Amino acid sequence: MRPAAVASVVDWAMTAMPDAYWTDTEHNVYFTADDPGLPADDPRRTRVRSAKGGLAYDQIPSGPPLRVAYESDELTAFVAAALNPGNI
Repeated sequence: MRPAAVASVVDWAMTAMPDAYWTDTEHNVYFTADDPGLPADDPRRTRVRSAKGGLAYDQIPSGPPLRVAYESDELTAFVAAALNPGNI
């Protein structure tokens, strides 16, 4: 995407953020409970903060640049090539 298109998507998304679902949690990278039986420096005991907001598909009306990008065949092809899962 060109920088102006990215800026347009971000600008629209920022106006929709009050309607987003938000979560802010602390967990390990495996999303498992802490195991005090493991050494303190074991990676499974490392805590990370995970904070994000998300909009559901039905919260994005037809027309805004975010929806146009999301439904773009070119973007789908790019993601498929980047992830290499076969056909998405």
